[in-house]
Amino acid sequence: GTPVEMVLPLAPRRIGTVSTSSSAPQFTKPDDLKKRILVVDDESDILSLISFVLQGEGLEVTEASSAEEALTYITNQQPGYFSMMLTDWTMPGMQGPDLIREVLEAQPSLTVGLMSGLVNSQRAYQELADLSFVFLEKPFNPLVLTSTVRKALNMVSSVN
Repeated sequence: GTPVEMVLPLAPRRIGTVSTSSSAPQFTKPDDLKKRILVVDDESDILSLISFVLQGEGLEVTEASSAEEALTYITNQQPGYFSMMLTDWTMPGMQGPDLIREVLEAQPSLTVGLMSGLVNSQRAYQELADLSFVFLEKPFNPLVLTSTVRKALNMVSSVN
């Protein structure tokens, strides 16, 4: 994993391809507040911070500190239990892209997100061109995190 430093208070800014404008999508249905997200990162501080931010948005968060732990959560739940999985790219053992491929093989409709401080979005989309996912380039601030998750979940909600 990559150490990430977040400094508060945060001012909106643009990182990568994610807009942080005030027109960020909002959850539109009461059911959206019951969305469950599996967050995977081997850095416990980052994992806790991401969980804290997403829980502050009314989302239910399950934390996994490894790809293997995430796979256990995925296989022990019915398809559809998690609305989204957000994983770090670089972790001991199984890497984020391999985790995404394995998870999508079992649950192809799961929304997935990938985070990295070592890999930029261009490389991520080139290496995983056959997959549909959102990408967060570290470091990111809470506004970028919540905006990206909202957009990903709303894209799925609008399709269903």
